[in-house]
This record gives sequence, structure tokens and C-alpha cells, in this order.
Amino acid sequence: MVDLNRDPRTDRGERITYTSSDAFEFTQILDQSAQPQEIFGDLELPEGATHGDGPFPCVVMCHGSYGWRSHHLDYADMFHGMGIATFRPHSFEARGTREVSTTQVEVTMAMMIADAYAALKLLAAHPKIDATRVAIAGWSLGGGMAAYSAWEPLIEKLSPDGLRFAAHMPVYPACHIRTEDNRWSSAPMCILMGEAEDYTPAAPAVELVEDINAHGGNAEIILYPDSYHSFDSTDPVEYLPDVIALPPGRSATVKLDGRMLTDSGKDVSTRNGRLEGFATLAKFGAHIGGNPPMREKAFADARAFMTRTLLT
Repeated sequence: MVDLNRDPRTDRGERITYTSSDAFEFTQILDQSAQPQEIFGDLELPEGATHGDGPFPCVVMCHGSYGWRSHHLDYADMFHGMGIATFRPHSFEARGTREVSTTQVEVTMAMMIADAYAALKLLAAHPKIDATRVAIAGWSLGGGMAAYSAWEPLIEKLSPDGLRFAAHMPVYPACHIRTEDNRWSSAPMCILMGEAEDYTPAAPAVELVEDINAHGGNAEIILYPDSYHSFDSTDPVEYLPDVIALPPGRSATVKLDGRMLTDSGKDVSTRNGRLEGFATLAKFGAHIGGNPPMREKAFADARAFMTRTLLT
């Protein structure tokens, strides 16, 4: 099974507590019915004289369904070496959850998007951070939120003062949601996705990129051959029979009135609705594990993307 032992790097940096919200689905962000939720995150600044004293560009990093894993922190180390700060919201721990791989209800993509925009607001006021050069990156569940955090209707509600992420880097994201209101940020987006994905399949991500680019966005996707979920980790490939995986097509739509409906018309905007939807739509079981050559390429691609969006 996936190793959930805590990496000692997880607790580095300046711990900052701030207020987000408990929005279960996009619906509660759009109708502004979500209640406040206190969470915390860790800010790490680049070290060493070569990076100066700031203000620094920053990447808000968002974990997946198993929380923080070692390969996420490998990216953080790479960003620090480039002179880029990182901020890591602890979306699970702050809500008393360790992982959601077999349930997907304790902490949701909508909650994590709210956490990220609340983090962007606090980073914009931090003297060591350049508010115009803050990107967002996420893996799996966090990858989905890194993608949908570029959806303008959510941005308008969560960041009415005009703050925007300068770039979005979703890594094997969940891209199962269509949007009837197809307005997207023009900030660059680069999705890193394994071609062999059977956890969060590649086809919906390809379709999302097409939708974004057809409606004013600026997205691209890099597909990695012979690569499953977490192909950028150092873990061996294994099959996890109990995890909730996505079907191969896009299976839900956010309507103009804010409700989230499945293709069969089931309203999954609430916790009970989502559980009922899983009973009929979700599939179970997926592969997860690293592909060493593609891991190396993904890190190089991530470095190149952050260089051109935050450092040039």
C-alpha cells in the first residue's frame, strides 16, 4: 500500500494559520454559502546568498488524496534551489483527516481551492513574496484544484480584489468536471499527465485543455508514455483495489445556476449527493507508482514551466 509515513521535510518553514472555508462543492463557493474554516500552511523561502532577500516568486503547492508525499517535497526542494518560495496548505490535517483515497468526502477539491485562494491573499501581503509571481501546482486531487482554480467564476467569488495566480501546473489532475460557464483565466497552464493513467484518466484532461483554449485560456498538456498515477514518484508500481478512481470520460457538469450534476442528472452538490453518485458512477481500483525516466522528464518540464512563468 501507499506509504503514508510522514516525511520530515513536511514540517519545515514558517507555520501560518489563516481562514479559508468549508465549501463542499463549487456550488457553495458560487452561492457563497460556505462557512469559515481555520487552516494552516507552511511558507519556505529560498536559502543562500545567491537568491537575495526577496521579494520572491512563490508556488502554492497542493497535495493529493494521500496528503503530502515525498515526491511533492522533491519538487519543493527543486523550486527552492531555483530561488522560488513555496507555500504548502495542510488542507487535510487542519480538518482532522489523513487521506481520502477511498471516500473523497472529508476534504474536497472545492475546499482546497478555497484554501489556495485564501493563501494567495495572505502571501500577497507578505513582505518576502512578490504577489505578481505566485503560481499554483498540485498533484492528483490537488492537481484538479490547480486546474479548476483557473475557472473565472470561482476566482470572482474567492478573489474579488483581483488577485490571480500567475501560472497553474496540475500534475495528473482529476478533470472530470465540465463547466457551462466557460470563462477561464488567461494565465499559463501546463498539465503533466501519464498516458497510462487509470486513476485520473488522461482523456478528460486533454478535453479540458481544449475547452480552456477555446474560451480564452492558455493551456497545454504534456503526456508521458507508459506512466501511471504518481509516475513522478520513486515508488514501485502497484495496484490499489479500493481507491475511488474516475471513469474514462468527463462525468459531471457545473450548471449555470451553480449546481453540479452528473451526466444522468444526479445532483452531487452535497455530501449525500456525492456519496449516491459514487455508488453509480465511480469505479474502484487503479495503478500508482513511478517511472524513473519520466520522473526525470517531469521535473525538467516543471522547472522549465516555472522558469518561463515566474523567473523571466
